[in-house]
Amino acid sequence: MARAWSRQSLMTVLLGVIQTVIAEAAVVLNEVLYDPAGADGGHEYVELFNNGLDTASLAEVSLQFANGAVGDHWSVRWSGRQEDVLAPGECWLIVDQGWSGPMPDAVAALGLQNGPDAIRLVASGLVIDRLGYGLLLDPALFEGTPHPGAPSGRALARRPDGIDSDHNDSDWTSTDELTPGELNVRLYGLVAVILGLEPPCQVTPWEPFCLELELWNNGLRELGPGTLTLQDQQGHLLVQEPWEPLAPEARRRWTGSWQPVVAEVTEFILIVEASGRQWALPAGEAWVGVPEAAFSEVMAAPDQDAPEWFELVAGSEAVDLAGWSVSDDSEIWRALPSFQLEAGDRAVVTSDLDAYGFWTARRTEDGAPWPCAVDPGRNVIALSASWPTLNNSAAEGEERADRLLLRRPDGLVIDRVAWGGRHLPARPGRSIERKAIPHQGDPERDWNICTAAFGSTPGCRNSSDPYGGTSGGLEAVPAGFLAHEGTTFRFHLDPGEESWDLVLLDLDGRTVRQLGGDSFGPGQRSVVWSGETDHRGLVPPGPLLALLRVRSSGGGLLRRERQLVIIRRGGP
Repeated sequence: MARAWSRQSLMTVLLGVIQTVIAEAAVVLNEVLYDPAGADGGHEYVELFNNGLDTASLAEVSLQFANGAVGDHWSVRWSGRQEDVLAPGECWLIVDQGWSGPMPDAVAALGLQNGPDAIRLVASGLVIDRLGYGLLLDPALFEGTPHPGAPSGRALARRPDGIDSDHNDSDWTSTDELTPGELNVRLYGLVAVILGLEPPCQVTPWEPFCLELELWNNGLRELGPGTLTLQDQQGHLLVQEPWEPLAPEARRRWTGSWQPVVAEVTEFILIVEASGRQWALPAGEAWVGVPEAAFSEVMAAPDQDAPEWFELVAGSEAVDLAGWSVSDDSEIWRALPSFQLEAGDRAVVTSDLDAYGFWTARRTEDGAPWPCAVDPGRNVIALSASWPTLNNSAAEGEERADRLLLRRPDGLVIDRVAWGGRHLPARPGRSIERKAIPHQGDPERDWNICTAAFGSTPGCRNSSDPYGGTSGGLEAVPAGFLAHEGTTFRFHLDPGEESWDLVLLDLDGRTVRQLGGDSFGPGQRSVVWSGETDHRGLVPPGPLLALLRVRSSGGGLLRRERQLVIIRRGGP
């Protein structure tokens, strides 16, 4: 009787073990990220899936790893606990130590390698699933044929979830859509990929934005007809239109345009209602308003042997440029160096500090008056990264030659400037400069070609800044000064007036200094005179006459303006 009871007990135990193994065999590997982009630590994960009809216990299940270079030698990376159970159709997420992603079910020191390697699930001493990736020869490391492996940053995933035909190569696929703890393929799914936002930012409301997205049905069923809505973070309706059906795995480009009416950072949310479901998808954000730092001037076509540069100006508060970055149309972002820019101050960013210094010195020696009293070397910094390529000519059919974008540390683009094509041309030796901040209309039209005699105003107030005073007549500010202090001549060209030149004469009519001119048409002009003669000596005390001559496009003299200036006695 005792012997029969022992047999019955043994049969009961064996039956329990068999039932447990059968239940656990429904648990399979479902998604694996073994080579994350960047550092592996804290980013690797293994996802399990229950493809059975009953809840499975994970108490006797372990995750094991084998180095493909060693062979059929396995080490345990994780073991289930008595309380660990997995419901049918659900996922179980095992993550590496230091994980910062979605909430996991278990944390372990995974230490997976990048191939050729293998992982497997073992339940009650029996292998219930196995995945080999890379060039493996030992059949103990894979099922059927090993998967070739996934590039860095991509996961291996079963599609559909849980389907196991015992062939790693066909059961698994490499994907950049990482879904740790979630189904790899849903019955209904929708993904929105941002293709572009144009313009990427703006300063004043009412200018149209255009957002372009790629919409991907990553589910197993068609998304039927419905409604597509674009909203901002406050729920304001921006765009609403019918949603056309989208087949499984199909992709569609969608473009929406609207005009913001207030100055604020706008976050876009795309809402799609189809097949009885709703998706609210983040669709990017845009800056609307006066930026805390902005482009003020760009030299895209410098003189021969001179470097390219651009100028930044701070708003009403100081700005540290650490973490800020700039990009040309290639959208390759270059980090700006750490530099404290005081409120209202300017910084010149160049590709070559030495070449910039040689250029300013050479221009001054050649007689071009420096545009302000600021030291030419003040607030001049170089990019720590490679310099962007500032193209000067637009290709056929292109609306611009190039543009610069300015991005905050949080990744938000807050300013831009374009030239060439339908914008201002990049003239050799002449910068383009901002008229004012905030813009007074279309930002692309609120820039001028610099009219300063130096050809640009790096570190100085732009030549097209509004000055007040007389609208057309010549004035000197100040009109009386010490020779070493110098003065600034200001005047304005009216419509129909094309060119000008300015000369300083003594009272006998002899030329003391030629201050140059330009032929850029109507607009404000500002010419700084340092108090030197054409021969680089300081003008002696006494009166001088400034003579301005303004001409038409045909070269005819339209008017003369005269201004008396007095050089006072005194030393530096």
